[in-house]
Amino acid sequence: MTISKAIQELKTGTCYECAYGTSAAYECSGENPTCPFKKAIHIAVDSLIKNQWIPVTEKLPEKRCEVLLSFRNGCVITGYLYSDNEWHDSGWEHEYNFEEVNAWKEIPEPYREAEK
Repeated sequence: MTISKAIQELKTGTCYECAYGTSAAYECSGENPTCPFKKAIHIAVDSLIKNQWIPVTEKLPEKRCEVLLSFRNGCVITGYLYSDNEWHDSGWEHEYNFEEVNAWKEIPEPYREAEK
């Protein structure tokens, strides 16, 4: 299943408790705004959307905003769109041809241990 299909399926998911007033998980009418299943679905969908690669043919990042860059050869680096047809790596050491980059995505938040 692709991420796009998973997002579509999760957005239409429901739980039994909301639909029938019991605690058995199955289907949800989506009417209960405090439904834990519904909250979890929204968190999962937001996470999946944020972590998708965005093809450069669909959308470009803001100029000079650091992102992860995916190259046609399979490499991944941090960098940014410098101008309408020029990418730079984050260290200013290299300049990349616009056609070399095929996708980008936001840099994820750093890992933090859960508080106990």
